[in-house]
Amino acid sequence: MDKIKIENMISDYGKTVNYRELEPEEYKKIEEIIIKKFIKYEVDKTDIIKVILDKSKSIAKVDDDFLIERVIEKAGFNKMGNIYVMWDRMDHIDEIILKEFDEYIFDFWYEGLDNIQIFDAGMEWILFITRYGDVRILKK
Repeated sequence: MDKIKIENMISDYGKTVNYRELEPEEYKKIEEIIIKKFIKYEVDKTDIIKVILDKSKSIAKVDDDFLIERVIEKAGFNKMGNIYVMWDRMDHIDEIILKEFDEYIFDFWYEGLDNIQIFDAGMEWILFITRYGDVRILKK
C-alpha cells in the first residue's frame, strides 16, 4: 500500500488497517496463475493488467454505498475473509481483510487516480475498479 495512504489513515483515524505486502516470489506465482487461468496465451508481463482488463466486463459503478462484498455476492461468489489488492502493478500486491478494505474503501481507492485489481486466494475472479469508478469483473 502506498505510504501516503497509510499516513492519511493514521492522520484521519489514528490507525491503519492490518495488511501484508506480498513478497516478490509470491508476485511471480500470481502472475503465472493469472496467465494460466485468465489469459491462456503467452503475454509480455508489462501487458498482463491491460489484457485482463480488456477481457473483463462492466458490472457496476462505484457510488457512496459501494461495497466490494456486495459486488462479489452479486457476481455469484462467496464472501471470503481476505482479499488481495494489486495496486495496478504486478509487483505491488497486498493481502487485506475484506471487511476492513470495504470499511475504508475510499481511503484506499482515489477516484481519478487509482486503478486497482482485487482477487481471492483461489483466483476464481479478478475485480477491477478503474480510476473512473467502473467496476469490472473477469471470471475464470
